Amino acid sequence: MNPADTMRVLQPIFDLSAVTGWNGPSQRALAELILPRTAADLTVRELIELMNEVVG
Repeated sequence: MNPADTMRVLQPIFDLSAVTGWNGPSQRALAELILPRTAADLTVRELIELMNEVVG
């Protein structure tokens, strides 16, 4: 494993940290997408897919 491999593995965590820079409406939109579930029950992949719906 080299540094590029490590960065690729960590990319989903970096993607999740992007939420802190979102504006209020985007954060609320994400919360509404999560609402039917418990946020703790989401996988990282599921959460990133929901985030992509908001920014997409």
